[in-house]
Amino acid sequence: MAPLPPYPVVLAKGFRIFFLAAGLAGLVLMPLWLAMFEGRLSAPLRYSGPAWHGHEMVYGYAFAVIAGFLLTAVYNWVGRSHLAGWKLASLAALWLLGRLAMLAADLLPGWLAAAADIAFLPALALVLAPPLIAAKKPENLGFLPLLLLAASYNAAFHLDILGLADLGGSTFLLTATVEILLVFVVILSSRILVMFTENGVPGVKTRQYKWIERLAAPSAAAFVIADLLPFTWAVPVASLLALAAALIHAIRLSGWRTGKTLKTPLVWVLHLGYAGLVAALALKGLSNLELVPSSSALHAMTVATLGPITLGMMARVGLGHTGRLIRPPKGMALAFALLLLAGILRTLAPMVESLYFYLVILSGLSWIIAFAIFLTRYLPILTRPRTDGQAG
Repeated sequence: MAPLPPYPVVLAKGFRIFFLAAGLAGLVLMPLWLAMFEGRLSAPLRYSGPAWHGHEMVYGYAFAVIAGFLLTAVYNWVGRSHLAGWKLASLAALWLLGRLAMLAADLLPGWLAAAADIAFLPALALVLAPPLIAAKKPENLGFLPLLLLAASYNAAFHLDILGLADLGGSTFLLTATVEILLVFVVILSSRILVMFTENGVPGVKTRQYKWIERLAAPSAAAFVIADLLPFTWAVPVASLLALAAALIHAIRLSGWRTGKTLKTPLVWVLHLGYAGLVAALALKGLSNLELVPSSSALHAMTVATLGPITLGMMARVGLGHTGRLIRPPKGMALAFALLLLAGILRTLAPMVESLYFYLVILSGLSWIIAFAIFLTRYLPILTRPRTDGQAG
């Protein structure tokens, strides 16, 4: 049995502290937003309620999950010792500092709140750069520019909010970051979703189409690039690229045997999250043509896609990397179902104006209950030693 480290177990590997941080963010940020949405709480004065909410769900919640995954996976890929102890605690403290700065923005100079929030992603990229470069695998290096690009959009968000530059407004800048996250999902899915499916569902063999795999990441990236261009002609081009990408990813998903996964919650949640990606791309293509509300497309990307995929990934990795059986704790299937319901309701809400308020509230409550279940079940898993006696 490995000796206990000279620091809390939660600091043994990146997934422990950052999945815990993401779970807390998912549980705390949503009630704050619902209170703002209902008019019972005001956002910090520099931000509108939607701008604060969107920023925190992206840079607070989603990038905590990304950080936990990359800080665990990258060191495994290259066979190096994991970032741990006070160094990992310092990185997590930067993330927390950003969240506190965004909550207390009215009490701080604008530049200070912005700097506190911006610091985390460049620091994460700086930590991950040495092992990724040392591995000399070009397919892994793509994570660094994606992190830095997301960091640049975060800086742009603050410059725009502070009135120091007109960079398109908070909605555009946050949507851009969400689209960058979709590229993360596409790249990571090729690594983990097929493996989790074949390892998690006995007897299932997925089918991967070579030409689809070659087009998967480029099709998503091409859509994102076109959608970010500040030209009128780029709007219909991005629409066509989004619809084409939706078709490509629907074909990709069709080979992953989703129907065979329905008795395995840790797998079907990822598959249905990926189905959300297909729907999000299709809705984005239609919204650029003004056929559906843009808010429906945005929330299909976030709640319906990133929600299930991030929660499913945390649930699966949290078990596998703590030496436990790959069997979800009691209640997690319900949490997955509630998160999928949250995504459907939030995507539909802008399309049903008469029920908009109620659908948003129901979506938020479903999200909150899902993360309450996750934290209840995974707090002991993430804060206790591995069950197999190994380090980490």
